[in-house]
Amino acid sequence: MTTPPPPPRRPAPRRRRNDEAVTRPAPLSARLAAVVAHEPALPAGVRLFDAGHYWHAHECWEQAWKADAAADRHFLKGLIQLAAACHHVQRGAHAPALRLAASAHTHLAAHQGPRWPFHHHALLVICEQLHRALAAGDAVAMPHLAGVFHGIAGARAPM
Repeated sequence: MTTPPPPPRRPAPRRRRNDEAVTRPAPLSARLAAVVAHEPALPAGVRLFDAGHYWHAHECWEQAWKADAAADRHFLKGLIQLAAACHHVQRGAHAPALRLAASAHTHLAAHQGPRWPFHHHALLVICEQLHRALAAGDAVAMPHLAGVFHGIAGARAPM
């Protein structure tokens, strides 16, 4: 009788690098939380994004993306990936930010449509500039979306 081969070994769990430290997103101020709680997802996400709450913007748009069944809903996925890229930049994790900025550009370019209240070309330029700065290792100027979003009266509202 032969002995069965030993079961395959599971790979050891991957250790986190220092730049991948888990960080909690900054809590929203009471005023900002009250404002975005009563807005539709797109303008609420833009307000959160422009206030530097990229993780919260990502979550806001992700809920809308999951609820949307239209073929062009992946435009929202591009916004989600842009917010995630900025969140990674904020954390100092530039490699995932670089990948997400490229993916955001791809989704936004492929799923433009008249129902999305954004200046599409300017949004694509934001993705390109973010990607270019990350690829070159340059300092990253965090983007703002109120100027390219057509749904917030008075553009950038103070937070």
